[in-house]
Amino acid sequence: MNIFDAGGLTTFIAVIITLVVGTGIFILLHKIFDIVHFGFGAIITMWVVCCIIGAFIVNFLGGLVGGIFSVIWFLVKLVAGIAIVGSIGMFIYNKLSGTKQEESKGNE
Repeated sequence: MNIFDAGGLTTFIAVIITLVVGTGIFILLHKIFDIVHFGFGAIITMWVVCCIIGAFIVNFLGGLVGGIFSVIWFLVKLVAGIAIVGSIGMFIYNKLSGTKQEESKGNE
């Protein structure tokens, strides 16, 4: 197993969050509505359906957050590239203009 496998860790975290969200939806539905279950199978089925709904919510929010981070990361790389190119350009400009100023001072 690769210790740098982010996919397995990400999937594990998503499953845990899905179970927490699904259980939260299950508890919330029981707090809001007076639900009577006829048997243990009905309780488990309702909890599984709540977890499936929670999986859709986690998947949607994960994609949304991932997209936002992707855009932010692109902007950070763009700004870093512009800053590096700009600083190199300023360094070269200052070197060239500084050399010309020193030569002109020596000629005066």
